[in-house]
Amino acid sequence: MSNKNLFSGVLAIGVFGLAFYYRDEIITALYGIRISWAVAGFICLLSNYYFRSLRLNVLSGNKLPVWPQGIYCTSVHGFVNYMLPLRSGDLSLPFLLKSLINMDLKNGAIILYKARLLEVFTLGIWLVGVSLFPTGETSPSIIIMMVVSGMLMILSPFLLKKFFSLSILPFEKFQRAAKILAQTSNMKISEIMLTCGIWASIAIGLWCITAAIQLPINVIDVVFLIALQLVMQLMPIQGFANSGNHESGWVAALVLMGVPSDMALKFALTSHAIILVYVLLIGLIALILRHPFIR
Repeated sequence: MSNKNLFSGVLAIGVFGLAFYYRDEIITALYGIRISWAVAGFICLLSNYYFRSLRLNVLSGNKLPVWPQGIYCTSVHGFVNYMLPLRSGDLSLPFLLKSLINMDLKNGAIILYKARLLEVFTLGIWLVGVSLFPTGETSPSIIIMMVVSGMLMILSPFLLKKFFSLSILPFEKFQRAAKILAQTSNMKISEIMLTCGIWASIAIGLWCITAAIQLPINVIDVVFLIALQLVMQLMPIQGFANSGNHESGWVAALVLMGVPSDMALKFALTSHAIILVYVLLIGLIALILRHPFIR
């Protein structure tokens, strides 16, 4: 079986299996939400995948067309990355690129590294910016931690480039890999702007979800919630279907804002169910694009 057929099979099983396993939570979450805001959130999610496809096109040297291959690639990658535990689905990107444009797995891994580095850098800027406008319930220690973490994230490309340039790793193969990663740590303005578009789409989508579930917090609190939730997206601590990762980010942010823990958990579970519906729809879109466009 080819890689393309394998991905399609896994994707189909994942979509329908996930929908069946979480059927009660999904049905419950659909009652009482504002449909228009939920639809707006999904449109924002689609915008995120469009920006990701544009960035993949740039990072691949224009070898991966945005439509339909790029959209298909980012949809499958996003689906398996969300569904599998410990962010293990992230590793599917090099194999997807190999199956679509016959890209060497090493080059695919470099693109994955560059994409994640761009996301850490731009999210660091967001985190520092949010810390300048704290919510009333946020303690000074949390603000300091956010500033320090954000600055380290902003400096990560420079620090990693310096580290990989030291050539302190043993064995010539490791040294060659370190040299490649050091060169990859350089970022272009176009890559940064596209990554900002990715995070902005996700952030606005999360804001739409807070409106859909009628979460009673102000704009500053929403920005704070989005910042913590986006940072959690980089943590490889998730369980199946992002369980644990999503709830911990939402509950932590809401409790810091003064929301009671039981209510915070309710909002976290409801928002998770909505996002789960989004992911199922993304999986179906990927299946549709798999035939007849993707050969």
